[in-house]
Amino acid sequence: MVTHAARERARVAAVGGTDEAASHAAAVAGGLSPSRVRVTVERSGGRVHVRVDYAAASDAPLVGVFLDVVPLTASATMRTE
Repeated sequence: MVTHAARERARVAAVGGTDEAASHAAAVAGGLSPSRVRVTVERSGGRVHVRVDYAAASDAPLVGVFLDVVPLTASATMRTE
């Protein structure tokens, strides 16, 4: 889910979409809770690099008590068009 969100965010940004449109695409595509997502975007040299950090809630039996949040990270880079 996080990888898909990063890819969609990079795709929208690469084709000239606004940051708001790209962030919306990332949240919708990944099915992620917007309050748990942090997105970093870097544009340089004709490329867009996106990093998505997501604080996933742990619901694993027994272990979930000790791990309240599991950090997940994904990134994607695309050439701008």
